[in-house]
Amino acid sequence: MPSGQVKEQQEIGKPLARDTSTVTISLQKYRTAGLSGLLEIKKAAGAKRKINDDAIAAFI
Repeated sequence: MPSGQVKEQQEIGKPLARDTSTVTISLQKYRTAGLSGLLEIKKAAGAKRKINDDAIAAFI
């Protein structure tokens, strides 16, 4: 990556309080999947929830 791009990404990250690596990852997602790729919510890896959706809905 040319150093000019790194500087631009640092300048983007500063007002958003985001690290350059976060900006880089977001730009890569946008380039490969467009806006829908950025807006996609993915489930985190790990253990399954112990409370099911019905129990959660009862508290909302």
